[in-house]
Amino acid sequence: MKTAKGELRAGTLTILFLLAGASPMFGQAFSFKQDVMGETLEQYRANNPADCPDKNLVPDEKGSDDLTCKVAVPGTYVGKKLAAKRVSFLHGKLYRIVITFPHADYTTIQVALKEKYGKSVDSYTSRSVYIMFAEAMLRREMTREERLNVPEIGTSNKWSNDVSSIDTSEYELADPTFQTSNVAFFHTTLLAESLASGKQRRLAAEAAAKSDM
Repeated sequence: MKTAKGELRAGTLTILFLLAGASPMFGQAFSFKQDVMGETLEQYRANNPADCPDKNLVPDEKGSDDLTCKVAVPGTYVGKKLAAKRVSFLHGKLYRIVITFPHADYTTIQVALKEKYGKSVDSYTSRSVYIMFAEAMLRREMTREERLNVPEIGTSNKWSNDVSSIDTSEYELADPTFQTSNVAFFHTTLLAESLASGKQRRLAAEAAAKSDM
């Protein structure tokens, strides 16, 4: 005869077993093809010899070890040709990969990610927000004809764990033509450090400018 304590222990073990075996979302950094978020620059170069030579690694600012390269030949993802690929490293470790591709391929890539990583957290962007970003990029008001091409709504998907995250954008906000989409792969801790360092540098620059008034 099972006791209440025994049933509770069995149930707990069952849940832990399911969590351990059901999904790659726990404790494992996400990857873009063979490249795992957090790997070293040397590992990345071994996997992609032509992607990021020293001359293509651009620091966030002079003297910074927050480096980004724009890959000359972006390649493909799930069989779809990429329009652009940007790769970033902090302290010599991979913390961001952003791929851009034609909007026509968005559904194919979105479905592939859901098949690999499971259910995502979904959000939506409205037409008014797209217009705001487009006009900021264009630095002018959009014409009536241009506004007719702005999508009514766009989807975004997010997968995350305690190590990394993946974010999709159906329409790239930096593209006022709304012809491209993107997916970003992040190492969570390194990304947070990069953003914090950038903010500190901006505040220091502002303070220096004010002291020179």
